[in-house]
Amino acid sequence: MEPTAFPEPLRHSIQQYVAETVSDGQEALYYLGTGVHGSKRMTLYRLTDAAGTMNMAALLFAAYC
Repeated sequence: MEPTAFPEPLRHSIQQYVAETVSDGQEALYYLGTGVHGSKRMTLYRLTDAAGTMNMAALLFAAYC
């Protein structure tokens, strides 16, 4: 059986998830470097968001497979 091409809408969705994960990671690095009150909490929020978003991308990919 020959593999089918990865559907463009699915590819676009996964690319969006990855871009959002990178953005959350950048925000986490920002908060980590600021030392402002609450920055540790915000760093953890952003990292948790990044983990959840990457999980959605992986599950979407797995569901297609």
